[in-house]
Amino acid sequence: MNAITSAAILIAVTISLLPLVHAQDMPLPKLLQGIPGGEKGRWKMEVLEGTGRGASRAGMSMTVCTDNVMDLAQRRDKDTGAASCRHKLVKDTADEAVVESECRERKRTLTMKRESDTSMLLTLESNGPRGPESMKMRSTRRGSCPAQPDQR
Repeated sequence: MNAITSAAILIAVTISLLPLVHAQDMPLPKLLQGIPGGEKGRWKMEVLEGTGRGASRAGMSMTVCTDNVMDLAQRRDKDTGAASCRHKLVKDTADEAVVESECRERKRTLTMKRESDTSMLLTLESNGPRGPESMKMRSTRRGSCPAQPDQR
């Protein structure tokens, strides 16, 4: 798997933590409530730095549509058994949110800090069988997802 594919998957996993928090009857983090459109839409993700396996992803950037990522994350969780992971919103303010995710083999902590009205800084700390890993990213909302073409 090349580094860009790996980064795309990790970014998808990072964003996918947001709907999981919401799905477990936890409120949408206040940090996202202040962003026009909330968590759904197009987001430009920039990997600022990383350690462990995340170090090779520093400097990468991509734009993702969270509507698609949410569907992908739900299917991935079902296929991999990650649907049994527990997620907890441990800090929830207008400027910062912290989500902890614990699975059989791995624990992740995602910290989101408001940078501006449409951007936030994210820190993902992970500890699992492959060892500790961390990544710092900037996420900037770029509007709505493009309409899907009619599949008829």
